[in-house]
Parts: sequence; structure tokens; C-alpha cells
Amino acid sequence: MLGNNAEADKITVHERDVYIAGNRFTNQGYPIACYWKNGERTDLTDGSYDAIAYGIGIRESVIIVTGLFMTNHHQERACYWINGARRSLTTSGDAGATDIFISGDKAYISGYHLPNTNDFVGKAVYWRVVGQNKTQINLSKAANSGAEVWAIYVDGSDIYAAGYQNTVNVGNRATYWKNRNRVELDDGTDLYEITEVHDIGVKDGQVFAVGYISKTDDPYYWGVANLSACYWLDGKRYVLSGDSEFAEARAIFIP
Repeated sequence: MLGNNAEADKITVHERDVYIAGNRFTNQGYPIACYWKNGERTDLTDGSYDAIAYGIGIRESVIIVTGLFMTNHHQERACYWINGARRSLTTSGDAGATDIFISGDKAYISGYHLPNTNDFVGKAVYWRVVGQNKTQINLSKAANSGAEVWAIYVDGSDIYAAGYQNTVNVGNRATYWKNRNRVELDDGTDLYEITEVHDIGVKDGQVFAVGYISKTDDPYYWGVANLSACYWLDGKRYVLSGDSEFAEARAIFIP
């Protein structure tokens, strides 16, 4: 157990140590970004401003946590903490850094970015970070279609980014991008269904993704009738929880 008033997001294992990124909340409900190593918590912020931790990765003795923090002007800035020191990924609009995959000297960080705060259409992005240098790669192509990336995985020279793509009059659909090419996991034919991917992994050429399905009473209304945890294996969906449950799958670890 990680403690009361806390939530966990991504998980990773390094040299038999288990690391989990997440948040704890003050008595007033404000989020403090933190992570746990074998159950021992380390706070990344002090509660003087809102901050959320989503992803975590380890390179030798360096711990990198991704997330966001809130500015004084109530804008979300994508960021990461490297051994506790915060570095920003964005300087304008609203954005969040949701996951990280470390490959050699490069770190790949997934997320979303709304460059214009007056525009409510988010863009699916990831950042490639090498030392102090960062490059934002945009995955969204449709100008009027929102998208977010919640997970990233690198398999050899292939980069997988997973989340959802939103289509007008259809809603969020589970999606991943392989080398910037979009792959739909649900075709959108069921207007009463919304799906999203929260994590992705690849093993021996097989693509694993986890997330949720939500059933709505009205395809044009965002009210949720139920929420079911599920996973996809090479594009085929499997449900993990029953129809009467309220559940979602948040993370996967493939040794």
C-alpha cells in the first residue's frame, strides 16, 4: 500500500527495485508530484503549487519522472524531474508529459500539447531528449481532431506512442502510432463506446496495450454508464473486468 490520499500511475523495475510515479494530495486536495521506490515515497514538489507525476524511468542511478506543473497563470507546463530537479519541456499553452522510455543516451517522453490556450483541441506529441537538447515531434495531423499520448515504448528502431484520437461525432478511440503512423485499435463503429490506451509494450514483435472501454447512454453525451479495464494484443481487444464493475488498466510491465 502506497498510503492514503494518493494515486499511482506508471511503474518500472530496475535491478529488482520497483519504482512507481504518482501523486499524493494535501488535506485541501492539491496534488504533490512524487514517486515510490520499493514503497518508500519521495516528494518532488512541496505543495506550494499544483504538480502531477505520470511516468518514471531509470538510467543507471539517475531517476527521471515526467509530469506537469501549474504556473501562476493557471497554465499546465509539461516537465520532467531528473534526480529531483525540474526541467520544462514547454513554455506556452497547456501540456503534460505522460510517460518516458530511455534508450541509450536518449529519453523519449510522451504527452500532449495545446499550443493555444484558447484552442481546446489537444495535439498528440512526444519529445526526444538528449542531454540538454529536446525536440518535440507532433503526431496529430487533423486540425479539428484532438489527441493525446499516454505511453511510449521503443523497440529497436521503432517508436510506439499510444493514447487516443478524438473524432467529431465519434469520440475518443484507442490509438497508437508506430513511427508516426497511426494505428486504430477501435474503428469507431460503436457510437456508444469510448476507448483509450494508457500504456503500451512490445515483446517479440507482439504489441500489448492496456486501457479502458467506457459505455455511454448517449453517443453525444460524455456521461459514463460503466468503465471496463481491457487490453489489446496485436489489435484484438480483451476485457479484464465485468460490465457491473468500474475499472481501468493503467500500466503494463514486460520483462
